[in-house]
Amino acid sequence: MSSPKYLLAEARLNKAVAAALIGYLNHCRDVVAAYLFG
Repeated sequence: MSSPKYLLAEARLNKAVAAALIGYLNHCRDVVAAYLFG
C-alpha cells in the first residue's frame, strides 16, 4: 500500500506537471497567433 504522504506528493507533482503543460501550450498558442496575425 502506498503511504498517504507519497500519494499527496504524487498529486502535487501531477498538478505541477499539468500546470506546466498548460502554460507551455498557452505560450505556443500565443507564439503561433503572433506569427499568423502579427
